[in-house]
Amino acid sequence: MNLFEPSEKPRVFAIPPGCDFPRELVEGLLERFKGQPPENLAKTEIFLNTQRSREVATNELVKRGPTFLPKIRLITSLSHDKRYPDIRGPVSPLRRRLELAQAVAKLLEGDQRFGARTAAYELADSLAALMDEMHGEGVKPESLRNLERELDMSNFSNHWQQSLAFINIIGQYWGTDAVPDIEARQRLVIERMCDEWRKCPPKTPVLVAGSTGSRGATHLLMQAVAMLPQGAVVLPCFDFDMPDEVWSEMKTEEHPQYRFKTLMSNLAIASGDIRKWREESICDDSRNRLVSLALRPAPVTDQWMDEGPKLENLVSATSTMSLMEAPNPRIEAVAIALRLRKALADGKTAALVTADRRLSRQVKAALGRWGIVPLDGSGDQLIQTVPGRLLRQVADMMGKMPSSAEIIALLKHPLAHAEGKRKRHWTCTGILEKAFRRAVAEAPSSVIVNFREHKKARRWAAWLESWLDDLANARDDDLSKLVELHRNLAERLVAGSSRRRTDILWGRDEAGRTALEIMDELLAVSDQGGKYSPPDYASLFRNLAITSFVYEPYKTHPSIRIWNTLDARMQRPDVTVAGGLNESVWPAAIPQDPWLNRQMRKVANLRMPERAVGLSAHDFQQVVAGSEVLLSRSVRTVDAPTLPSRWICRLTSLLEGLDGDGQAALKSMRERGQCWIDLASKLEAPAPTERAKRPSPKPPAAARPSRLHVTEIKTLISDPYAIYAKHVLKLRPLDPFNEGASPAAKGTLVHKIFEKFIQDNKGALDESAAGKLVTAAKAVLKEAEIPRYAASFWLAEIGNIADQFIKSEIERQKSWTPEHFEASGIFAFPDLRVGSGNFEINGRADRIDVDSKGNWALYDYKTGAVPSKSDVVKLDKQMPLLAIMIEKGAFEGISGGKVLQSSYLGVGNKFGVIHVQREDAEGADLFSKDWESFQDLVKSYLDPAQGFTSRRDMKRLRYSSDYDHLARYGEWDETSSADEEETMQ
Repeated sequence: MNLFEPSEKPRVFAIPPGCDFPRELVEGLLERFKGQPPENLAKTEIFLNTQRSREVATNELVKRGPTFLPKIRLITSLSHDKRYPDIRGPVSPLRRRLELAQAVAKLLEGDQRFGARTAAYELADSLAALMDEMHGEGVKPESLRNLERELDMSNFSNHWQQSLAFINIIGQYWGTDAVPDIEARQRLVIERMCDEWRKCPPKTPVLVAGSTGSRGATHLLMQAVAMLPQGAVVLPCFDFDMPDEVWSEMKTEEHPQYRFKTLMSNLAIASGDIRKWREESICDDSRNRLVSLALRPAPVTDQWMDEGPKLENLVSATSTMSLMEAPNPRIEAVAIALRLRKALADGKTAALVTADRRLSRQVKAALGRWGIVPLDGSGDQLIQTVPGRLLRQVADMMGKMPSSAEIIALLKHPLAHAEGKRKRHWTCTGILEKAFRRAVAEAPSSVIVNFREHKKARRWAAWLESWLDDLANARDDDLSKLVELHRNLAERLVAGSSRRRTDILWGRDEAGRTALEIMDELLAVSDQGGKYSPPDYASLFRNLAITSFVYEPYKTHPSIRIWNTLDARMQRPDVTVAGGLNESVWPAAIPQDPWLNRQMRKVANLRMPERAVGLSAHDFQQVVAGSEVLLSRSVRTVDAPTLPSRWICRLTSLLEGLDGDGQAALKSMRERGQCWIDLASKLEAPAPTERAKRPSPKPPAAARPSRLHVTEIKTLISDPYAIYAKHVLKLRPLDPFNEGASPAAKGTLVHKIFEKFIQDNKGALDESAAGKLVTAAKAVLKEAEIPRYAASFWLAEIGNIADQFIKSEIERQKSWTPEHFEASGIFAFPDLRVGSGNFEINGRADRIDVDSKGNWALYDYKTGAVPSKSDVVKLDKQMPLLAIMIEKGAFEGISGGKVLQSSYLGVGNKFGVIHVQREDAEGADLFSKDWESFQDLVKSYLDPAQGFTSRRDMKRLRYSSDYDHLARYGEWDETSSADEEETMQ
């Protein structure tokens, strides 16, 4: 059977940019088989480069009615080809990486300049990628070891010696006894096939279609097939408009057509020897000529001056092209979603092509507004899915007691306790969260132990405590043991306290099944893993979850798709959106090679970094040639301006330089793109709302506060609305998760330190007592469940002020004797009624001393900022009110006498004493005046006609209110008048 006419030259065909490659491939194939027996088609062997292209090509054949199908194979499937049983089967990529990780870890133990031991798997992955590349390109380890003979290593000899230590690890994977990996076996199979074809060429047609030959083994296969009597190579997106002189002068791999030049050079053919696969191929020749000229190599861009004015029909060629330069990524994503939705409404197929996964996720979220789920060719990273997040969280916590925030985040995961009584789980989690937030200097484990006393949560708390104990007790062990423990912990977390089945974790959706496959594979190859620490295991699992993808096509809309640039090579929708066209995105930034620099790669015949840029350029040339195209980029990221893709710059620069049609075409492209930006901006614009007024609610008398703490009086003066929100609406700020290092924990422990020290050393102080204070501090901090860094820091602060405090304390105790600590009192005002009771004020004194006459001295320890004298006079009335309460017998066990001294003692990072003056220059009692003024203030706010105005006098405070957001501060300011409004509460 003859599909092709005999030819002395290698047979290479191509399909021009803008054509639907699978359709053109099938049409050309069927045209050549026209008139031949149908079984001849079944004898034809076609090699394609991706599974997606194989599926599309098969569908194109099926759509044309009943027929025999050719043998459509993937080039990558040759790594598992069984026609050569003497070539050992490939080892699992994960097994190979675990083997390398063990060797890398041993090197890192002695030299961590390449990273910590937790980086062993990442370095092994990078080393495996280098090894795969060497196998694919046919480069042996000796080529790398001999680089010193061909290059001057004096400038980077130290780095090279370090790299060589790692590169020597992979030397064992060459030779007849080595078990090949996938890339190695694919190369071996292709070499064997090529040898057989040279000796005995097949009589049936063999085609390689859709590949650019960017990989060495594939390039070798393409050369061999092109030389077969009935073989042919069909290139995608070949530029038939580029002159021969440009082909001959092309020297940079960054050009989209460079890989084809390499193939032509190896086959000893010219561009004129490459024929169209179908002469009837329909494409936009005007646009192809424009793009071809725009992408000319840099050394010949002067041809723009000569050939640019000869371009014709530029307005027509770009009539279905739009250029969108969005102000930010959010608007770009929404605008793209709108364009895809419009295509769907018009009954067209549409696809977003981008290398930016973040943009893909944003577009998917924007489409979700209309219930559209696009078919994402790349899928979602496992680590981004619900089961993946659960497994990642559990892995990260193994071997340690997690923080309270981590525990609550895990318990609130959608799969936590999913098999048990979910409502009870949520209730218990909420109660535990409050307990965590209220704990001052207590470790999460202690809070959970105390939580077991809660009647409604005993069984649940026991389950959680047991689970956390097993989690924290994870230790360095064999990889298989850690995998089993990880799986067991995850299943128990899902099962909850009911201990039911755990199918919901692994079998509910594709993400769960993918996660199970990874765990099973990891367990199957764990014999090569050796010992791992919990952090190393967590790093290993995180890398696997990031590089594993979940694909769920049955949940998606078939007409709207998201593709990476590789998927877009072989498919052509009605509408194409090329998104994220910025430098470092498309093309992607060239990653740093930890092993070889550019010069070393060139000498070793490995792939140059520019090759990836050239492939991205080729993808761009294919996409931009589509029927309807939207070229999209954002002018800024979240925090910085962006640079447009070099291909966008070339295209726009060429058009701008062409007077008349060129500039008009570019203007129209931008106008069409701006329409989608304007529409997205309108969609994202918030609905107009009336600004809130400055609140001043007036609740009924019975609902007004009946008790205030002395420290709240300054709030009542400065921000009455905060008192209303706290005591009338019963709203409290949510305490942050406390891990023992919060300001509240510091205040509690420092108060306890000074209380213990003063009680133990009452009347026996001298200047050498500073050491005793530090010793007391050590004892208290050692017993407290706080982080070591916090204890060390606070102990250092106390040590810094110890001498000053002792000197000050010696002077105080000459006249006063410490008597009461942390004393609390309540005073009810007989003349102030709220509802059926009297208004009360309560407070607590840190320390009260007594003198020989029965008078009192009042002290308040301050670990934070000490009130200034101005604050004491105008705003902070804590001391005056506590003093009068003491004198009125509000404190149990304290009666008679007068408060002669009131002071704030600063015991934070600086020591200071602020005395609160009781009498003015004329001898008037200022405390009594403050007591009367306080009663007048309370009377006014017990009056139903008085409103609780927000931020009434905030100029006296150096901080904002906890309730500013509730008052919608910012929509109004301090110059706004209060909106007094009676409330039901």
